[in-house]
Amino acid sequence: MTISSRDAQTSSSAVSSAEAGRPWLSRWSLRHALAIALLTPLWFVVYRAAVGAAADDSVAWTAGLVGLALLAAMTVATYLPSARRTSGQQCAPRSPAAAIAPCAATPVFSVALATIVLTGATATPVVGVLALVLVLLGLGQRLLVPAGCGR
Repeated sequence: MTISSRDAQTSSSAVSSAEAGRPWLSRWSLRHALAIALLTPLWFVVYRAAVGAAADDSVAWTAGLVGLALLAAMTVATYLPSARRTSGQQCAPRSPAAAIAPCAATPVFSVALATIVLTGATATPVVGVLALVLVLLGLGQRLLVPAGCGR
């Protein structure tokens, strides 16, 4: 089966238009996917230990913690440098000041704070939603804030 140049151009333009709406997607590579695959079980164990006995036989808590762990792993994976280069150009080096900026540390702090929230209170749906909001805020900042913040 051969692919015509018209088909290749159409699929290429579809990918370009999809990445235009999500510029962060163009920076993701295999290393990000591997980091997410490795970090998700780790974050699940951490969050599961934080919730304690409340999640023992609860399918809802387990599913919620899996989703929370996946989002936490995505947040941490955003700190990996992008391997993609455009037009043969090398990636610009990160400035040390941007790497240690408070806005660069806030997403990791929000992921850790979700653990504290899950530990410090009785395991109720409100606590789970609060932890989810904290992790989503961190991930949103990493994906949507301009590149000057540690990226």
